[in-house]
Amino acid sequence: MDLTYLGNVVHAMQCATWSAVPSGSAYNITNHEPASLRELLRQLFGQELDLRYEIRTVPYPVMAMAACAMEGIAAITRREPLLTRYSAGVLHYDMTLANDRARRELGYTPPISMAEGIRLTANWLRSHGHVDHL
Repeated sequence: MDLTYLGNVVHAMQCATWSAVPSGSAYNITNHEPASLRELLRQLFGQELDLRYEIRTVPYPVMAMAACAMEGIAAITRREPLLTRYSAGVLHYDMTLANDRARRELGYTPPISMAEGIRLTANWLRSHGHVDHL
């Protein structure tokens, strides 16, 4: 996965605001630090929050079938499904995005590393009392 820390998204928006690119231009914004979801969760929950957690794997066909069923139920109840086929695919397939265009046209470089973003996220979760609910 190639996630993006929120502060870097805001930075990219500032870069776009002050650049001379046409309105409506689209860019991939990433931290440009691909890592596995397992590693990102280890950093956040294990390293920063010092929580005990367990990752369980589910075969993709089972996850996709469950997501399909949840989407069907959501269509009837009009409530957001906990899992969609799209989110199941995002969790299953490797995906990284090139942000070369944003670097070239906007001058975007992520000012906050993923490690720092995870640390800041952990601090925010602690300061807002959300760690007790995880």
